[in-house]
Amino acid sequence: MAAYERWRIWRLIALLAGLGLMAAPAMGQRPTTGRLKVFEQSFEAGLGRSIHVENTSGVTKVEVWGEDLIHVMATRTDGRLVDEKDVKIAATPSQVTVRCAPPMGGINLKLYIPAESHVRLSSQAGGIELIGPVASATAETDTGDIAVEVPRWLDADIEMRSVSGTATSHLSFARYDEKSRRAIKGRLGRGGRAIILRSAAGHIDLKSLRSSIAIAEPAPLPPIAPTADDLPSQPTRFPPPDDRPADRPLTPIFGGGAQSQDELGATYGGGGIGRRQQRWGDDMTMSGGIGVRIIPPPGYGGATPPRSAGDRSSAPSASSDPDAGRFSAADEALANLPRRDPLRSTPDGRPTLRRRALDLPAEDGSDATADADTIRINARLVNLNVIATTQDGRAVTNLTAEDFAIFDEETKQEIAHFKPTTAPFNLVLLLDLSGSTREKIDSIRESAWRFVEAASPQDRIAIVTFTRSVHVLCRPTNNRALLKQRIAEMRATDGGTAYYEAMWFALTEVLAPFQDERNAIIVMTDGVDNSISAAYPAPTRVSFRQMIEAILESGTLVYPIYLDTEEENYRNHWGETSEVYALARTQLQQVADASGATLYIASRVEDLAGVYQKVIAELRTVYGLAYYPTNAEHKSQWRRVKVVARRPGVVIRTRRGYYDR
Repeated sequence: MAAYERWRIWRLIALLAGLGLMAAPAMGQRPTTGRLKVFEQSFEAGLGRSIHVENTSGVTKVEVWGEDLIHVMATRTDGRLVDEKDVKIAATPSQVTVRCAPPMGGINLKLYIPAESHVRLSSQAGGIELIGPVASATAETDTGDIAVEVPRWLDADIEMRSVSGTATSHLSFARYDEKSRRAIKGRLGRGGRAIILRSAAGHIDLKSLRSSIAIAEPAPLPPIAPTADDLPSQPTRFPPPDDRPADRPLTPIFGGGAQSQDELGATYGGGGIGRRQQRWGDDMTMSGGIGVRIIPPPGYGGATPPRSAGDRSSAPSASSDPDAGRFSAADEALANLPRRDPLRSTPDGRPTLRRRALDLPAEDGSDATADADTIRINARLVNLNVIATTQDGRAVTNLTAEDFAIFDEETKQEIAHFKPTTAPFNLVLLLDLSGSTREKIDSIRESAWRFVEAASPQDRIAIVTFTRSVHVLCRPTNNRALLKQRIAEMRATDGGTAYYEAMWFALTEVLAPFQDERNAIIVMTDGVDNSISAAYPAPTRVSFRQMIEAILESGTLVYPIYLDTEEENYRNHWGETSEVYALARTQLQQVADASGATLYIASRVEDLAGVYQKVIAELRTVYGLAYYPTNAEHKSQWRRVKVVARRPGVVIRTRRGYYDR
């Protein structure tokens, strides 16, 4: 019996040993250290780092904290252990990518990130939460909800869109589009950051950051010379026009001379601003320069376009008013723009902005031409386009010179010239014919003719179109028959969007003969210049900053009409990103603000005619004021200008200043 018991014991021991050996390979394949209740990992984070998160199923929650670390936590939605292989993390100096795609079930992710990170979150069947201020954010989900909390002081461009759910904002901001339950576009504060929220079937909610989360508002920075990041920028692959060495002399190609009339179908450009290169047909494949096609009017012999004599009648001066008011922070920022002047320091005859010199006789009998520059600078006339409204936005059109006071760097100035709201304008209708607009050219022609009909008969109008090349259909004229003919001949010829270059050309060439007059550009575009395009990037010879400086130098009113092509881009998979459209909208707003005009929105091409009517109506509320600065010392610096109304309840809008060149 004892022997039998010993045999059973040894048999049991052998069986257990065998089971242990069989289990050993399986244990080696999946060690216990690979399965965790809570998966956690941290990374050092640099300023402005990009964070991409893809989580197919489960909640993704991202929260800003005060550490310079990115901390990732993952748990299973069903409470089971997390397999490390289901959470894949890749980190580089500039980007952290987190991907969760378990074969079964879902994973809940929670990330703590530093402020000012760039965030992209995507999910299929999970919700997304984002809490705190980020540099930019894109959140997209198929069936989940999206909830975002940001501080009220955040400056951002907001886009929220749900296909079959709802989009709700508990924050007040300037809307870009009409009110809708499923789509919201607008500007929070001054705009700039892109926050894009999209869901196919879920609900989207934007609200103010909870008070329990302590994130302090950044202190305002003192006015300093801005860096390249202070204004939205784009890659510069060629030196700007005033720095690029020329391999041969450059000549302006606008002016109606023989070089613009060689052949009706010839296009010049492609090598730089004002470089003359003849190319046949409409295909401008050379990148990085303006291609300009000018269609001369019938019988035009190259004479200088007529210009009206400036109104030199003296207007009554304003009485003394010691209260000049304070200048805003935006004025300080403009005052610190770089002093380099791309508009006058352009060698080799490239297009420049030049003020007309006064024809004053030399008192000492010497040659007046020797001191022409001195006379022109010291006698410079500063022109201001001024819009006056009531507190609720209604136009005030019965003001006189005595109702205004002008301050130049807080020094009161005497109004030398005053033009009422009925004075004529020189108008440039600048049309972007790239992208999908080519399929809607008939609607664009019809709305352009409506614009001409709505303008005053005394207004001169120019028609200029652009894609990757610029086409001058008609120079400023009040010949309505010629304008109608040129509009009928309008057609889109190629792709690309040379927006910055087209604006530069309109300012420096089309309106050049009419300086010191009332000028305005109405530009219809989505604002996506070749240089900021994500789908079809191409270099530009004119940067956004240079375009803004040209607007400030010229004193021209610029009315951008934002043609919203973003939804069409998203539907047709053209490849432009939401961030690019947000940047374009921000730049268009800055263009309007710099000139003292207004940004208008057209959701469809068919809406353009109505928007043009609004622009013409506002132009009929613009006064013209001009003065000679009492400070004759010129340092090529930015000078702040403020116009105040002496009539109670009147609000004034005009440009913020000028360069005293």
